[in-house]
Amino acid sequence: MKNYWTKSENQILIDSWNTESRDTILTRLPGRSWYACKTKAREVGIALNNYWTNQEIEIILKHYGSISNNDLVTMFPKRSKDAIVQKASQLGLLHNEVSRFWMKVNKDTGCFGNKRQSSQCWYWTGDISQDGYGRFYPKDKMILAHRYAYELANDCIPANLVCHHKCYTTYCVNPNHLEAVTIKYNVLDGNGICAQNKRKIYCKHGHPLFGDNLRISKDKERVCKKCARRRNKKYQTSRKLRIKHASSTHV
Repeated sequence: MKNYWTKSENQILIDSWNTESRDTILTRLPGRSWYACKTKAREVGIALNNYWTNQEIEIILKHYGSISNNDLVTMFPKRSKDAIVQKASQLGLLHNEVSRFWMKVNKDTGCFGNKRQSSQCWYWTGDISQDGYGRFYPKDKMILAHRYAYELANDCIPANLVCHHKCYTTYCVNPNHLEAVTIKYNVLDGNGICAQNKRKIYCKHGHPLFGDNLRISKDKERVCKKCARRRNKKYQTSRKLRIKHASSTHV
């Protein structure tokens, strides 16, 4: 076991203590135990317990850029935001925003369940909202992952349009599955209640919602004429009964 530290070993320890994991430090200092490294770190004035574990590095590689830095700090109770950003920089996560984005994309696992897309979906593996949409933080400000992917491949989305998934997979970021459409089109082409009602060709009583039986109301809603006549007849009958009852009461 070595008892003295060479100048180069001291420099390696100083350079690695706050930036490398324990295993990496021991690899760079063959013949040194972890106890010896901690003792030497105390002697040279390096704060103890500041080394990065492999688990911490894996967390940064997985989550940096896909969640905000404030949320990332909560995963490291003993790390400051500056320390996390510095470590991310050393790992090469700050140099290229676009590279960080594509690190969170899985192009291997495809989704072939949709009927209108023959190519694969590209799944976002970073942070996902409760609604199922991917979230990316290019400059500590959240942007929807599919919007970011669309704008990388195309121009910026106009203010009056939204980014629509043609594949219906909310966390897909394949630009070929995305298009800029109006809010109305996005809603009616989805799977929500409005879209489901729009695609109905029969009312709840089985009457056709097309041809002579269809009427468009002032609110641009589709109305079944047979059901409307039935409701009107029921209302008139009830109204006559109320009038008759009111007349007999006053007599």
